[in-house]
Amino acid sequence: MIALVVIGAAIASADLRVRDCAERDAIVRIAELELSTQAPADGSPPVVTAEIHCEGDHATLYVTDDVTGKSLERTIDFPADPKGRARLLALALAELVRASWVELAMPPPPLPPRTTAPEPVRREIETRMRDAIAPPVRERASLWLFGALRGTFTGTGPMGGGGMAVEVPVWKVVTLDMDARYTHGEQAPTFGVVTIDVFDAAIHVDARATPSRVVDLEAGVGARVGFARFTGTPSSAAHTGATESAPWGGPELAFGVSFHASALDVRVRFETGTPLAGVRATSVDGAGNTVDRVAIAGPWLGATIGAGVRF
Repeated sequence: MIALVVIGAAIASADLRVRDCAERDAIVRIAELELSTQAPADGSPPVVTAEIHCEGDHATLYVTDDVTGKSLERTIDFPADPKGRARLLALALAELVRASWVELAMPPPPLPPRTTAPEPVRREIETRMRDAIAPPVRERASLWLFGALRGTFTGTGPMGGGGMAVEVPVWKVVTLDMDARYTHGEQAPTFGVVTIDVFDAAIHVDARATPSRVVDLEAGVGARVGFARFTGTPSSAAHTGATESAPWGGPELAFGVSFHASALDVRVRFETGTPLAGVRATSVDGAGNTVDRVAIAGPWLGATIGAGVRF
């Protein structure tokens, strides 16, 4: 059976099916009156299938909507008076068909207006997403180029230079820091000028704390070893210049702070130690008496500032 369901301005055809019901003809007649008795003018197939299946003391109603893809199901117990059973089932079926089309007849809800988050909020979200994907800063190796200042060696005065460092994460907050550098200085003792060239390298085991996302604090212990050369240039022909070269080294403590930017990091680091093996150069007068002494000996204090990248 074909019927038309009219909801507002929408008209949809329905295919009514009754199975195993004694009141089949009465159910179909009443349901057609409730819905409509007109078939679609263009001969199009029904878009709603409505079915009643009687079984025992109850009937099951099915409505399948081929437009929305939804289906409804309802079970009805037969009334005690069999005379009203056909009307009850027909009205229930018509009600279920109408319910399946209520949603289609209603206008679609308006879409919420599209909004764009303010630029500061967007930048913060992008930063948090990037931080969630990328490993934390302290879990990535880094390469540094730095300038160095060193002083308080016995008799050498301040020395300046530069070098390169590599920092490698080892375990949680522990990192391995290695550097190599060159520093240069000059002293003017009584009989001329002594040029000091120092080549050295160090390795430290650092512990790191991160008080904020962009700042790291570090403290470490290690050792520094190197090679020093003293070149004496006399101020007059009455004296003779000489060169003294020897290895040196000793334990070292280091403290520093790193500032992490988006592409480039900055680190300031302080170091102190005492040579266990050093180099000494002396100036003597004509009688062989020591007049001046320049040496890598005694405690030293150094500072570096550099820029680095993490990878």
